[in-house]
Amino acid sequence: MRPVAALVRWAGFPYVFQAALLAVFIGLAAFAWGLYPPEGVPGKLYAKSNLVTLLVWGLWWPAMVWIAVLFGRVWCAVCPLELLANGTERLARGLGVKQRVLGKWLRSGALIAALYALIQMLVHGADLHRHPAYTSLFLWGLLATAAVVGAIYKDRAFCRGFCPVGLLLGT
Repeated sequence: MRPVAALVRWAGFPYVFQAALLAVFIGLAAFAWGLYPPEGVPGKLYAKSNLVTLLVWGLWWPAMVWIAVLFGRVWCAVCPLELLANGTERLARGLGVKQRVLGKWLRSGALIAALYALIQMLVHGADLHRHPAYTSLFLWGLLATAAVVGAIYKDRAFCRGFCPVGLLLGT
């Protein structure tokens, strides 16, 4: 499979793909900021016609899970959060920030399971998936978590202790 081997050996791999998806991720979060269903329009109906909720909850979230299940760490090659976390980790290291090692409890996957459960409760309890403004907050929260964790911890800590796909990949 020469084309795949050439792609993996390319100096821009995986950064170009991750950067492109990071731009899309930020664009979706910005576009959905403060966007609520109009008065009298049910959230479920509005979610089906809004680009952000369709892309995030109808395409990105299921694709992330299925790609991880079927192809393993291929998802990591395009994950924008990995790029952000690694970038802030390198920046913090360059600025002389003393970074911590991820603790055993965080490496166990317990926090990932709790965060995933919280996301599922927010989807069903607060209609996270039906309101673009809530989805925007969710996306900004993921970006902020990746950046902060990358700055505080070392050795791909976000991916190993905070990423919603991390526990799935670990199993």
